[in-house]
Amino acid sequence: MPIQERWIVDHFDRLPTAAIFPVGGAFDYEAGVQVECPRILGQLGLEWLFRLCLDPKRLFFRYCVEPHYLFWLALRDVAHRLSGKSPVSVNFPVSANSPVSAKSPTSGRSQSRAGSSL
Repeated sequence: MPIQERWIVDHFDRLPTAAIFPVGGAFDYEAGVQVECPRILGQLGLEWLFRLCLDPKRLFFRYCVEPHYLFWLALRDVAHRLSGKSPVSVNFPVSANSPVSAKSPTSGRSQSRAGSSL
């Protein structure tokens, strides 16, 4: 999980009621800190490769390992859907500070926050 999403989860109970939009590297691009991908690579759908070459330590798992793991999970769900079975649920580990626990979708939140919507 990227740092900004982890921070949101860890600090969710202390944040005011509001919509939270992690913006990724948008501010880095605007500030000129992040190098822009050459236009031709973006048009060819190879921006991921450009990013991987610039920061392989951080992006290798995200770009080269994680998609293969997620592919098999998605394939399993499709197979269950086609066979008429209910989709398999995956229980991801939830930290004690998480705004959502495995048992209750609203634990850790006040009722007003849990009932709010965008």
